[in-house]
Amino acid sequence: MKGVIGMNMKSLMLLSAAGCAALAFAGEVTIAEKTVTLPTYAPGGYDKTPLFYTGRVYQGAQGRVYPYPMQDVLHDGKIDETYKYLTLENDWLQMGLLPEHGGHLLNFTDKATGFEAFYRQHVIKPALIGMLGAWISGGVEWNFPHHHRATTAMPIDWRFVENKDGSKTIWIGETELRRRLKWTVGLSLLPDRAVLKAENVFMNRQPWIESMIYWANVSVHCGDDYQILFPPSMHVGFDHHKNYWTSFPIGPRKEELELLPSQRSKYANDISGSMDLSWWRNFTIESRSIFGMDPDNAFMAGYDHKKQCGTVHVSNRHITVGKKFFLWGNFPEAHVWDTVLTDSDGPYLELMVGCWSDNQPDYSWIAPYETRKVEQFWFPVKGIGGVKNVTIDGAVNVDRRGPEEMLVGFHSTRVLKDCTVRVSRSSGDSRNPREVIFSEGGVAIDPNTPWCKTVKVAADAKDQEFTAEIADASGKVFLSYTPVPEVKPEDVKLPPKVANPKPPTEYESAELAY
Repeated sequence: MKGVIGMNMKSLMLLSAAGCAALAFAGEVTIAEKTVTLPTYAPGGYDKTPLFYTGRVYQGAQGRVYPYPMQDVLHDGKIDETYKYLTLENDWLQMGLLPEHGGHLLNFTDKATGFEAFYRQHVIKPALIGMLGAWISGGVEWNFPHHHRATTAMPIDWRFVENKDGSKTIWIGETELRRRLKWTVGLSLLPDRAVLKAENVFMNRQPWIESMIYWANVSVHCGDDYQILFPPSMHVGFDHHKNYWTSFPIGPRKEELELLPSQRSKYANDISGSMDLSWWRNFTIESRSIFGMDPDNAFMAGYDHKKQCGTVHVSNRHITVGKKFFLWGNFPEAHVWDTVLTDSDGPYLELMVGCWSDNQPDYSWIAPYETRKVEQFWFPVKGIGGVKNVTIDGAVNVDRRGPEEMLVGFHSTRVLKDCTVRVSRSSGDSRNPREVIFSEGGVAIDPNTPWCKTVKVAADAKDQEFTAEIADASGKVFLSYTPVPEVKPEDVKLPPKVANPKPPTEYESAELAY
């Protein structure tokens, strides 16, 4: 474990002990219906006469709520409420959700360290954010056919399924009453992997076309040491509606952001700055959403450098094209939300992922009788100092830590023995294009035993000359990464802002207007 930065001795002992246990056999997945008691700020009774239309519009979703009742009466009184708590557990992970609160995930816990890969909420404390009013933070919120769906705080259907491969699944879902669209999400744990799998199915059961978006709203604990990690090749970010663009991770000039609100635009339209937008601690003026533009990579992650633990997501990049983070920010007005939405669990940020759309509120069309499917995977990663590449097999980090030092780390979602770690450098010789500068065989790696070391490299070599990889006992490489070239903010070419539609009379034809 040499080279793991910032892990305390207790964490290392937990990882080591759990790692030895994991090297034995992958155990059984358990599934259960339990109960959990949570302090609850209960909303008032449902409105007995549902509204047809609230007049409220957000992220492109109109406030058409009928036949659902409004939940917009909140109280300050707190009582203990007992909820159904559906759980999945394998050797490494434990996950639980609340079917009476829209299928919200309550927790996704790394058993060895106690790390909560998702924001663990210890109280039910709604705020008026959802379509019907009441909305709770934390865990994962499943959003279809629009963001913060109407039934986010209402009971949904569920069932348990045991699969032939030893995995077990909690299926959750509903038929949306306003438009009769149906969604189901199957959450599975596998016996031989430390991964949470989500199988998402969306159905239009009507004879006419409908609009839809799907975003999984994932919340994570954050603080001064928390970093949002898009793929390193991602250099362009944008806001809602694509009406603002920024370089990433280095964004607007700090001095411009420090101007009074009356002296600056909401977002500084500048790419020559020095503010690192990947760190939560740097958002000291206003709340922010940034969507990542990187169609060539399939993952998004966040990493707590103090805990040396993080959360990663990976999915088919051709379908899950949306990657976004949202945060309230790190300033007094933002911290008000720490008390509005929780009692003691602190600040959070959202690592959202969307399918069939890379922006909110960009909708897509779901055709008559069409069924759409997509798989997504989440897992905790730990002990490797960050994340540069992710697959379902794990995560890899390659990070220059000094002129002659390169940190190399691998996290595996499986139990593997007799692996080989190699770091090679391009040689410039066509007959032998790569020179192995570091190799270690007989490596045992598993979800609780990452491999992380500092490798000595030539001071005059560019990062892009190196490739780090790990191969299993058969010689198959299952994780690798070659650093991408750095791009200066001033060299990033930003797309133009998306123009709003013109008045219909300014279009030359009905087709163009459509």
